[in-house]
Amino acid sequence: HSVALYEEVSDRWGLARALADLGWMAEHLGRYCEARELCERSLAIRRELGDERGMADAMLTLGIVSWVQGRLDEAHRLLRESLGIYRALDDWNRVAHTLKSLGEVLVRRGQFEDGLALMESSRDIYGDLGHRYGAQGLLPFLAESHVHLGLYQEARAGIQQETEILRQTNHLWTVAFADFVNGLAVLAEGVCHEAVGLFQASATAFQELQHPENRAWVLGPLGLAAHGTGDAVLARRSVVDALEIGIDLGAFMPVMYGLPAAALLLADQGAIERAVEVYACASRYGFVANSRWFEDVVGHRTNETAATLPAEAVASARMRGQAQAWDAMAAQCLTELKDN
Repeated sequence: HSVALYEEVSDRWGLARALADLGWMAEHLGRYCEARELCERSLAIRRELGDERGMADAMLTLGIVSWVQGRLDEAHRLLRESLGIYRALDDWNRVAHTLKSLGEVLVRRGQFEDGLALMESSRDIYGDLGHRYGAQGLLPFLAESHVHLGLYQEARAGIQQETEILRQTNHLWTVAFADFVNGLAVLAEGVCHEAVGLFQASATAFQELQHPENRAWVLGPLGLAAHGTGDAVLARRSVVDALEIGIDLGAFMPVMYGLPAAALLLADQGAIERAVEVYACASRYGFVANSRWFEDVVGHRTNETAATLPAEAVASARMRGQAQAWDAMAAQCLTELKDN
């Protein structure tokens, strides 16, 4: 309604603000295609008006939407441009927020050390500004980077240091993400029952907070942990749900955490060549290929199973997997797991 009113009275400034607000809301509700369209419209108007701050705000939200959708190069470009404007405007709160988002993009690319460094810079700026909420909110993201670098004890120590404070201050989303990351570290150390509990707590919290995309991040690793405890029903249901939500939302990360889990389940069903193919598809992307966590939890087991096949069959399966895009492979795996 507000958009129509601003259009009716030809208020371009008000229209740009309304589109940006609606885009931000759509992004938080997981309606990413709608958020992209709204933010692109807002950005185009801001450019016409020469509104630097408005342009930076629109590019920040659009950059976040882009990385959620797996368009990582586009996200990186938008966020760097946004960061440059915020620095020129001397808006250090926004600089910190954008550095955090840029760091996340690098982590999703598999550039874990570089992403970690940017997020540490963001944390330091928040600290200098006295913005305790911003600094605390970064802790699970720093820990996730540590997990993928194979620094499991550092990850757990970083989370445990602040989790109780976060619980007391009602950072419900951050606590849910901290439980997820703690579960990743525990699973890498082979403590599957504890990992299941952490992942279930995280998934439940995200469901209560109405964050389906973040809940879907958790479900792939929950499937892996359940597989480790011998609960085949929970394992399959979790991985199916992860892939289904990822496909429905057009979201990259649920599929990145879900495909390796799907590969492990397929290998257990005797579809070893197909498992190699699925894991090779996931490994097209730096987030999986460069991750010590994925190698420790899934990769080495997939390689051991693949060693039972002729080398030519393995090479052929890997080539097929590398030729597939993540969303197409997710749709195929979903059908296969449901059929079985």
